[in-house]
Amino acid sequence: MKALQAKLQAMGHDVGKIDGILGSGTRAALQKEQLRLGMPADGWATQAVLSAL
Repeated sequence: MKALQAKLQAMGHDVGKIDGILGSGTRAALQKEQLRLGMPADGWATQAVLSAL
């Protein structure tokens, strides 16, 4: 989760503190990326989403 947060932050998203917890900031950033990738924006860090990032 920390690696995902760091990647989202590097992509310009405000995920808050990189703490390894899937909080609201991380979920919001993940949903934005899911939309950008044409995936369902459910905010869950599935293997498909992680591979696409």
